[in-house]
Amino acid sequence: MKLFLVMVMAAGCAGAQFTLDAKSAAYPLSMSPTVPGPDGALLRIGAGLEKVGDFTFKKRAWGLLYSAIALSDMDVSSSANTQIKAAAGDAIVNLELVSLEHCVLNYLFPFSILPIWPGCQNATYRGDIVALQRAVAP
Repeated sequence: MKLFLVMVMAAGCAGAQFTLDAKSAAYPLSMSPTVPGPDGALLRIGAGLEKVGDFTFKKRAWGLLYSAIALSDMDVSSSANTQIKAAAGDAIVNLELVSLEHCVLNYLFPFSILPIWPGCQNATYRGDIVALQRAVAP
């Protein structure tokens, strides 16, 4: 009975680890509601920035050895560049992780207790695409 309980508790060992990255982003990305403006002052939606779209990024991260070894990266650069350009924006603010879910592979007992069994997580990020407020001509 004790062995069975240990096996059941260990069944959730598979998973993944990742670090959010934006190594080649052509635009500012911020997890806060502000970004620096051209003069260095912090701008926010309604105070120098206007929201022009929604940013969404979904990716599956993989890991081995009970998620100690990352097998994938979580670089949002390409997706951010594409979505900001399409929305005619200048930056992303309020970038946040909104969902992190286990993959089905993580629940395949007894395989998930093996350190060589790959684990995975589905991550979803969202944010607000913003543009500098343009001065309105009189």
